[in-house]
Amino acid sequence: MLLRSEDLSSISGLTLANVFMIDDQIVCVSNDLQGDWKMYRMDSETFSVKELRVNFHDVPADCQTCIQYPVVAHNGKAYAWSVIELKFVEGEVEGDNFHWRMMPTPDPPVETEGWVRYSEGTTSTFTIIVSDDIFDGTQNSIFQFDLSSKIWSHRHVLSHSIRSQNATNKYIWTLKGKVHIITKNGMHLVSDCEMDNWTFVCKNDKSCAECRVPKHFVQNQDLFKFYSDESDNVALYRFDSASYSWIKVYGIGNRMSEYICPCDTDVVVCGTRVFLFNSTGRDHFELRQLRVFELAPTLFDCAQSVVLHNDKLKKIGEQVLPRSLRSTLSRDTSGDVKIPMKVRTTLSTRQCEEH
Repeated sequence: MLLRSEDLSSISGLTLANVFMIDDQIVCVSNDLQGDWKMYRMDSETFSVKELRVNFHDVPADCQTCIQYPVVAHNGKAYAWSVIELKFVEGEVEGDNFHWRMMPTPDPPVETEGWVRYSEGTTSTFTIIVSDDIFDGTQNSIFQFDLSSKIWSHRHVLSHSIRSQNATNKYIWTLKGKVHIITKNGMHLVSDCEMDNWTFVCKNDKSCAECRVPKHFVQNQDLFKFYSDESDNVALYRFDSASYSWIKVYGIGNRMSEYICPCDTDVVVCGTRVFLFNSTGRDHFELRQLRVFELAPTLFDCAQSVVLHNDKLKKIGEQVLPRSLRSTLSRDTSGDVKIPMKVRTTLSTRQCEEH
């Protein structure tokens, strides 16, 4: 299942505040010590990294921080929600530039003041949960925005039992007509899009000594999670919507556990491939390693994986294979932009919220 492992030390100055997919490009968001936002694109085939010039056209300075939070990618554009303007910020790649503009947005069903949590951006439906008081959830409600029709759903006020679990949610997805919420205390809640009836699926055990929630992601409208047990044995699980249970798909073993921890891993999905971005740790989010998993490996993928894990075979391959195939044995660094190392590193706002 493991397709390749990449050393990203050549761009070790890159600190991630967010990462998302637009078409087949991986887009990284970084914030330097001067407070300036920088963005980079990584080719999903060669993994070469190039800087994108960031242009905030009509986006006020106090709204620009929204690009470090979950972003929805839809029809080649990226959408982030500004809690200050109560509007979406729309972004797109044009050549070597990334343009952000305010998008005309209908007024939401309720004022989104207070605590706002929203979807990880895996579908064209953007889900928002609002709570004026994160401790008792007195005004906890949920509503959705369809990026295709540009229409808000009506407001759903959550019951007290759901509010108590929902006040500190970590992930939200809308999949196959169901809304999935993973809370910070490990609860998995599922409801239909009318939010009338909620089902408590399970309460997860800790994923590692420090974390409470395993890393979740969505591929082809299916919900997956990497889970590490008490012996640090990592496995991939898929949620079965028929039985409302998690089914083990693939056992990875304990040698990968340090790379599949919610503390320091971001996940993006491109087709059947899953990219895990590993940093130096929760205290300084500098990008260090990239792991690529193939959920539907071909025969070539399997052969390539064997070569990549054998130094002797890899060296022979680099000598005898044509250039078109040699590039698959190691990351293409020819187009990289060297990112200066920071004098110090800071914890991103997003991570502060999560911990």
